[in-house]
This record gives sequence, C-alpha cells and structure tokens, in this order.
Amino acid sequence: MLDVYEHAYCTVFPTRNAYVQEFLKFVRWESVNKRLNAANELYEKIIKAGK
Repeated sequence: MLDVYEHAYCTVFPTRNAYVQEFLKFVRWESVNKRLNAANELYEKIIKAGK
C-alpha cells in the first residue's frame, strides 16, 4: 500500500512521481506475480465449479 497524499512524501521527495518511482524500486515483483497467479488460478477454479 502506498500513501500518495502530500504529507507522505513532500518533506523528502520533490514530486509525487519521484516518491512513487522510489517506492516501486522496493516492490518484490516476483512475490507479487506469485500471489497474482495464485489468485487467478483460484478464480478460474471457482468459475469452472460454477458452470
């Protein structure tokens, strides 16, 4: 979760974009992809079970 209201970044970063870019450097994308894939697989199972 990323807080993008000015109070979150204005004392350290010159712009919201700079703040977001720095945040994205620390996202563990491999973990994000694993969780997304697991959620998609579960969704597909639920959809198939409902047919």
